[in-house]
Amino acid sequence: AARAQPELCGTSAAHVVKGHLSALLAHLKAAEATAGPVSSSEVCAADWNLCTVFGVLLGYPLAYTFAVEDGFENCLALTPLRVFTVRASCCRIRDDLMVQIYSFSIPENLYLEMKEVVDAWCDNLKDSFSTQNDFANLCISSEVVTLTAVAL
Repeated sequence: AARAQPELCGTSAAHVVKGHLSALLAHLKAAEATAGPVSSSEVCAADWNLCTVFGVLLGYPLAYTFAVEDGFENCLALTPLRVFTVRASCCRIRDDLMVQIYSFSIPENLYLEMKEVVDAWCDNLKDSFSTQNDFANLCISSEVVTLTAVAL
């Protein structure tokens, strides 16, 4: 792995990610303006970190990032991770059917520093949840785990 332990990304890495997301948004807007009912296109550049882009697009409060030129190994093996799981019952199918909606992790050494961000995300999720009728019994839980290998 390129680094010994997880750390928050720096300003330059954040600007790179923002650039990738801006390029993706511009591509989607252009495709929407010119496309017929069904279309396909290619937008991904070789240097994009798809793990990071997907994390942002899926709405995770935090996304992992790493320099793709350093390879896809990471420093998360044997690192305590706080794993958040969001579940709810799906009333439309069966009242007692619990489904997992989200699952994401944060290195435990960064959790206190990012707790406010995660709490705001959870509050926003609870607010959004209260405006719909398809799911009930929202449950947001977390546990700290240490794994021998972590795939991003």
